[in-house]
Amino acid sequence: MMTLETLIKEQLDPHLVEVDEGTYYPRTFIQQLFVDGYFGEAALRKNAEVIEAVSQSCLTTGFCLWCQLAFSTYLENATQPHLNNDLQQQLLSGEILGATGLSNPMKSFNDLEKLNLEHTYVDGQLVVSGRMPAVSNIQEDHYFGAISKHESSDEFVMFILRANQDGITLVEKTNFLGVNGSATYQITLNQVVVPQSQIITHDAKQFAGNYSPAIYCLPNSNRIRLN
Repeated sequence: MMTLETLIKEQLDPHLVEVDEGTYYPRTFIQQLFVDGYFGEAALRKNAEVIEAVSQSCLTTGFCLWCQLAFSTYLENATQPHLNNDLQQQLLSGEILGATGLSNPMKSFNDLEKLNLEHTYVDGQLVVSGRMPAVSNIQEDHYFGAISKHESSDEFVMFILRANQDGITLVEKTNFLGVNGSATYQITLNQVVVPQSQIITHDAKQFAGNYSPAIYCLPNSNRIRLN
């Protein structure tokens, strides 16, 4: 196994200009860090130190790693075995990648924006529609978390989706200031059916409030830049 410094030098540094120009997303490098065991569950300090080391070379890649670990926090604290066991282990081993998708909900909960996703129930199944303007570290085979509000009540549901599920459309955000190379896409959901096994909670406000400190104490690229 390569040292972290060697991985950065050999697999990330040669692509820095391409990342800044938006022509390269460092997926292979991100996955290799997980394959080699540089990140772990309940290893907050270690995870933060790896993100900081990577960000010294490339802030964009550090931000993508933060997105990946934020998604891991959702899975870790879900109660469904499919999420907190199967998907979580796949993510930590580098098999899958994930995105946060909670920027708009967190702003909405603080009365800064209107929540973009809305749901109803059809034959007992959760059906979601709406548009997420910008989600980073996402591609068609990646997973992401999201929160929707019931069309006629104050129920907020948090769930996990894969970006290639029926009814989901991705449009890449190009020349997007500050996030070139971060695989940032607009995501549109058109009556997407969410299986019960992918629902984290029907009380998303409480879940987000409980676990957002664990997410935001990880150093993202902006915080590292300020430090």
